[in-house]
Amino acid sequence: MKKYLGFPILLLVALFLSACSAEPSVELVDADVQIVKDKALLGSISITEGEREGEALIPTALYYEFTIENAGSATLGTADAYKGLNFRIEPKEELQSTSEALIGFNVFNPEEYEESGVGYGSTTSSILESGEEAENALYYDLGVSEKILPCHFWCLQERLWMSLKIMH
Repeated sequence: MKKYLGFPILLLVALFLSACSAEPSVELVDADVQIVKDKALLGSISITEGEREGEALIPTALYYEFTIENAGSATLGTADAYKGLNFRIEPKEELQSTSEALIGFNVFNPEEYEESGVGYGSTTSSILESGEEAENALYYDLGVSEKILPCHFWCLQERLWMSLKIMH
């Protein structure tokens, strides 16, 4: 009788262990990052006062594009965009400190964007079926290169020149 009881228990343990495997269910298929200044990708920032009121400024941004695949057997995310899949970039220390030196804050931390005048955004899939691939994008505004007064935005070109002077 003990022989017959041991096999089902062994089978249950094997099934449990295979269900709890550490194999990732999402795979990164392709990735690209660029510094872009493109109204179609980023939109624009409207000037709301002064001589240039009504003009639009196109921000410069760090733009990540990546393709992921659901390699697992279960559907990931939900149809609700706010509760679906979420992505973030975790920069290495060197990139984070460069961001802080050039822009004045860590662009990879959304909380630090408050009161900055620039933003961040994404185009992502909220649901991913098993075996399905999806293209996604994350962007982090770095500022505008045109000088405007009052400058409510991080004037990128001026900050870049200042940082180059400090480095030399």
